Amino acid sequence: MNMNINDIIYPILNLIIVAVLSYLGTMAVKFVPVALATMRSNLSQSQYDLVKTVGIEIWNKIEEDYRLGDLVTSKGKLFERMLVARFPEITAEEVNLVNKSIAGEVNKDKPIIAAKIQEVESVPLSITPVIKYFAPDGSELVPAPTIELQ
Repeated sequence: MNMNINDIIYPILNLIIVAVLSYLGTMAVKFVPVALATMRSNLSQSQYDLVKTVGIEIWNKIEEDYRLGDLVTSKGKLFERMLVARFPEITAEEVNLVNKSIAGEVNKDKPIIAAKIQEVESVPLSITPVIKYFAPDGSELVPAPTIELQ
């Protein structure tokens, strides 16, 4: 029986290639759903960022209208209406989430600012204004000392 080296190596190489390709296929099957979920997450994150950016613009416009007294309806209803007009596919739950997110961002420093204002208001002011008089030539006039008679 005359055996050739190729008769031994080719089946072994074939077996190794099939095993490696099978392993790669198994890994690809496990990896594809994770990759798709990551892509969906990134897309939804970028969509969320866009909605939040537009929401902040809407929030600022509503605050300005409220400050000027031009707001006729409630700020929450107007925010929801304007956001849904810009993004018709957004759900009420998502509008609420964006609203809370923006409100949290805007209001996060309010307690700190209120505490600082309280500190400033609690400091007693005992400043007495000093009144100075000047002559027409620009020289400072010094008040004459008062003499108390007994």
